[in-house]
Amino acid sequence: MRHARTSLILAGAVLALAVAAGSSAATTGTHTAPRQELPALPTKPMASANRARISAVVREYLSQDLSKDEIPGLVIGIWSPTQGVYRASFGRADVKSASRPKLDSSFGIGSVSKTFTATVILQLVDEGKLSLNRTVRAYLPGLARAYPAIGTQTIAQLLGMRSGLPECADAAVKHVTNDPGRVWSANQLIALGLRTEPVKPAGGRKSAYSNTNYVVLGQIAQAVTRTRFDRLVQQRLLEPLGLRHTVYPAPTDTGLPAPFTHGYVGASGAEEIGHLGGTVEPGTDVTRWNRPGAMPPGC
Repeated sequence: MRHARTSLILAGAVLALAVAAGSSAATTGTHTAPRQELPALPTKPMASANRARISAVVREYLSQDLSKDEIPGLVIGIWSPTQGVYRASFGRADVKSASRPKLDSSFGIGSVSKTFTATVILQLVDEGKLSLNRTVRAYLPGLARAYPAIGTQTIAQLLGMRSGLPECADAAVKHVTNDPGRVWSANQLIALGLRTEPVKPAGGRKSAYSNTNYVVLGQIAQAVTRTRFDRLVQQRLLEPLGLRHTVYPAPTDTGLPAPFTHGYVGASGAEEIGHLGGTVEPGTDVTRWNRPGAMPPGC
């Protein structure tokens, strides 16, 4: 749930459909692999009739009585090789003003950051620095000694969320609402999760979503490369892919580059936080919160 940045968080929902793919060239330490040519995104504007239909659906949605969870604003981007490009913003960037979100507004992308983590891990596997079938003990012996149940999990189980590790983010919620700016270490969050519930049997066919898996993966990536995780993302993904407006910040950095869209806790979100032992009023601006707690590299 770490927030790499690129454009709107709880303030609104973001829909971005980019129909293009490309692999990044990996970089390790001071060595930089040749950058691969990436496919170009479509640039032709979408037909006006299709644009109008999409806009009508969004406006109808925003006009509904969303008493449980009002969404102040939306930023939508669609890049289709056959239909063309649609980019538009709706609603408000800040509930205290009537300003519309900008197309270049920054926002926290939350758990989408796990895509970055998984990609870095698979690059390291491809380079022979990691093995999917080896256990945490092979890469983080100190963590394995402290928590033997974690030490027996494999890289593959962590990636697929089939490790049985408990969710540390839920356990941290009540602490976050009392101290939104607190920065947690990986070991603190892992310990908090394990104090909440035991590790379940690993390797089942069904996955169980748990940020703890990616907290551990982030630590493994740092251990084998001896490089801070935000720098790994910058070197291996953002620079090779030309993502000039995306930032994977250090855990202590809670700011958003201007312009940015504000994020808020909705009514159902406040209710869920209450069930987890925290207290927050619906409508609370959480743009500067170090979410969630903050998560260390990997989430």
